[in-house]
Amino acid sequence: MKFSPQNIVCYMSLLFMVTSLSQAQTINNPGFESSTLSPDWKAHSGVYQLDHTVAHTGKASVRWDNDDPARYLHCQQDIELDPASEYIFQAWVKTQDVKDGNATIAVEFYTGDQFHSGMYPKGIAGTTDWTLVKTDSFVLPEGVTRAHVICYARRGATGTAWFDDTLLIQVKSQLMQSMLRYPSYRGLMVESRARDIVLRVNLAEHLPAHAQLQCQLVNADGQVVIMQKNTVKTGLNDIVMPVGDLNKSDYTLHLNLLDADSEQLAQMQHRIHVIDSAAMPRIRIDEHQRLLVDGKPVLPIGVYDNVRVSDADLKLLEQSPVNCMLAYGTPSIELLDRLDAHNLKLIASVKDYYLGHKWTPRNLKTVDDEAKLMRPLVRSLRDHPALLAWYLNDELPLSYMDRFKAHYQWVLEDDPAHPALTVLMRPHQIDRYLHTADVLGSDPYPLPHKPIELVKQWTQKTVELTYHTRSVWQVVQAFNWQNYRTQTEHQTGKTPTEAQLRNMVWQCLTNGANGILLYSLYDIQRNPDVDFETYWPQVCKVLEEVQQHAPAILSVESAPFITLQADDAQAFSIRVTQWQGATYAFVVCTSDQPQTVRFTCEKPIKQIQELSTSKIIDPANAKSWQDTFKPLEVRVYQLK
Repeated sequence: MKFSPQNIVCYMSLLFMVTSLSQAQTINNPGFESSTLSPDWKAHSGVYQLDHTVAHTGKASVRWDNDDPARYLHCQQDIELDPASEYIFQAWVKTQDVKDGNATIAVEFYTGDQFHSGMYPKGIAGTTDWTLVKTDSFVLPEGVTRAHVICYARRGATGTAWFDDTLLIQVKSQLMQSMLRYPSYRGLMVESRARDIVLRVNLAEHLPAHAQLQCQLVNADGQVVIMQKNTVKTGLNDIVMPVGDLNKSDYTLHLNLLDADSEQLAQMQHRIHVIDSAAMPRIRIDEHQRLLVDGKPVLPIGVYDNVRVSDADLKLLEQSPVNCMLAYGTPSIELLDRLDAHNLKLIASVKDYYLGHKWTPRNLKTVDDEAKLMRPLVRSLRDHPALLAWYLNDELPLSYMDRFKAHYQWVLEDDPAHPALTVLMRPHQIDRYLHTADVLGSDPYPLPHKPIELVKQWTQKTVELTYHTRSVWQVVQAFNWQNYRTQTEHQTGKTPTEAQLRNMVWQCLTNGANGILLYSLYDIQRNPDVDFETYWPQVCKVLEEVQQHAPAILSVESAPFITLQADDAQAFSIRVTQWQGATYAFVVCTSDQPQTVRFTCEKPIKQIQELSTSKIIDPANAKSWQDTFKPLEVRVYQLK
């Protein structure tokens, strides 16, 4: 059977929940019916007052009045959240003559006194009658110690707004998530290469006792080829299905989660496609989550730009270590031709083909228009040699989930030869997007207002929540925040230094990323505190180091285990690989203080060389060595 787009039409996993648990959580004085705002709501009386003449329901609301755009105050309440649950926060909002910003709500998370993240729906402005405003569903991020809900208007806004009937809705997290660890890329298996099917199944805390997972592999004729039952537990379960040699065909893997009485709790499906080796896409993700191009592993080293990129800039990129570009805007054959002429690949953006967001094309008027506009574009570009991947989602929230799944399905159908990428700004929700893309990433932009180790934390969380079933390409900050936000709103911006940029890039790579994208070329060209002629060579130097070590970074040869000890061991990340007879230890330090480190290798060491300085290090004994790191230093050790 010839492999064709139709063979992978239904790869995308489908989840059918048998039970759904949700309930309203307590917000004290949610409808502002009490005689005072305090002590439940903390609000400045000069801006927020109870209004007993205007209400959505009941007899009162809280009114925001502001005639000073420099005055920016919140009405907020601390809340308690269950880490095992998802939530939605909502309120009814009414406005009168609100300008220069929207009246809206928010949820903010804190670690101690340090701001962590937040949820900020758009809200409304002008003069608008009662409107329901709500956040996307969210979970409590790891490490967060407190949270609060907020009624407010955006910075700089003036006018009058009313808030009423606030509500925090708790939604129990879905009972079962399942991912194919093998074959992880679109369910593709090569005929006559006997491999077990390997599943990773994550089960929520509200799993009933004595649950079992029934797995059935069904062929295209509806016959059960293999069936097995596994006892499962809360958390991660690795399930192995020995399948032997499967005939070339399409299969469906049915997963049925059963309680102690064999009643169905949840079910999922995965599509398996057994094909001949010649039918495997020439550009794909392998089982080690590496990008393969013509069978060879490639580490994407890319930059964001846009479809109006000049030929001069393309020549600049051609002469750099950059091998791909993610271009905002509508891709075209003309753009691909120009990239091809400069030996560059394109991650083609179709991220804007969603109705109802900031960048929606003007001719996209209905949800049906999404397919009418996006699918012909994908088909028109899919055969171009400069095409590397598709960019499906740039930080859009969970409320678009049905659309994400549909858009991913269209790419599977219309271009099975190229992977799809999604980048998100909430890494603790990455697992919700697993069935919407082949490659996932997050975009921590910490500097200068947050600790640089945020990059490590986000990368670790992104890799963790892909369950090693998706490739991770991380986005690294190469811009000054002043390019996007006013100095008064976000203090002072600062372009990352060469040392900071190197540190962030290697934080990504040592914590599991297999691709790097810098944001962005157009920012590097306009950063206000460092000129392009000075900064671009520094950027290239950092990327050249990655390019130099890419074969070793991507090697999947068995490597010895290396541990490290330091006063601040949490400030270090390490990736150990084996390549061409040598062991490589890539080590990055996020401390702002010098750190002395002792490394121990499980195998004897004859020679150690630190490659960035060419320094030869004598092992303290046959299996260990010691070194001192400067603040933010990155080191690469070659052991023989």
